[in-house]
Amino acid sequence: MLISNRKVASCTLTVDSGSRYVVRGWYRGSSPRLAAFVRIGNRWKALGTSRAFPRHTTYRSMSWTTPRMPARARALAVGVVLRRGAVVVDDITVRRVKPSAGSTTVAPPPPSSTEAGLIRPVRGIYWTNWGRDTPLDSLPSEYNLLYAAFAYGDGSGTGRAVFRPDDGSGVSAAEFARQVRVAQTQGRRVVLSIGGANPVGLRMETQAHVDQLVSSVSSIVDTYGFDGIDWDLEQAGTFSADTLTAATRAFTDRYGPEFIVTAAPSPSSAPYKEFARRVGDDLDLITPQYYGYVSADRVADIRWRTFELIETYGVAPYRIGFGAKVGNDALTSPVGVWRDAVIAMQHRYPDFGGAMVWDATAERLAGNPFATTVSPAFH
Repeated sequence: MLISNRKVASCTLTVDSGSRYVVRGWYRGSSPRLAAFVRIGNRWKALGTSRAFPRHTTYRSMSWTTPRMPARARALAVGVVLRRGAVVVDDITVRRVKPSAGSTTVAPPPPSSTEAGLIRPVRGIYWTNWGRDTPLDSLPSEYNLLYAAFAYGDGSGTGRAVFRPDDGSGVSAAEFARQVRVAQTQGRRVVLSIGGANPVGLRMETQAHVDQLVSSVSSIVDTYGFDGIDWDLEQAGTFSADTLTAATRAFTDRYGPEFIVTAAPSPSSAPYKEFARRVGDDLDLITPQYYGYVSADRVADIRWRTFELIETYGVAPYRIGFGAKVGNDALTSPVGVWRDAVIAMQHRYPDFGGAMVWDATAERLAGNPFATTVSPAFH
């Protein structure tokens, strides 16, 4: 058994009674278990251990949510348990699980450096697996949520999904896994975006499709250590509110409440709005894409659709953001419009959830206008 030094304060974490904590790390070798120990008074007691993680010869991520801290708990230490064999462990982190919003809660407590889940307000950007010279871990520091696009169908016309970091990007699987780890050590979250404009036949119409998607995407999540997923299925008739809800619940059951789930639908998508109503707290953020169509007033669009999500579908303001694309044609808007949208939405809803921009390569080539102009407008 290997545990953090419980005699050194910097190796333990001060905890709150009743809270839960997510322990994450990377390993290769035999099947380890994560373990937690809690200090009550002047004594340390075992709190619990995770399941055994599968043996792997290359680095894989592991994640476990602890039981709730008992009354009078003062500190938490974590470690690794190995029954036999050898294992190499790296980058162990511990964060407090975000609390669920109660029925009378308007916004969650401000996030801290030890809290799992989204950092709010969200400032997100999509990295694409076909964009070149745009390393994930070198994206501007203003972004606290990085979307990896896309996981798509394997060509079978089922729910089986694949993810290839190099779909033109020139980034190998091993290098991309390294970039994900570095971005996370920078304090950012990285999620896998599923679907896109060309999902290569990916379908989620039946429970069998849901099971296939959850199984295949879970393998991708475990391989690269993603913090969650982003729903970006766009083809009408290939998914429904029922299947989105079932798959989301399967992911949160598998990975725990700290697993991030976001969605980036068309503003008018009825299935996604119904999904947001049904799934409740399991949806961390919905950012409708307010681009790709002609609009006389995008800020007014964002106001109206946000009001609709709140009043008709019961989504809390801190779970709502907007999707942007900077440009000067009829399907996009100049950066000043998106900055004004942030100011307007935070004035109306002080706990407004954030914004994301499409995409990292276009932003880099334009001089990163969203990072330098829109992101600072959040407070």
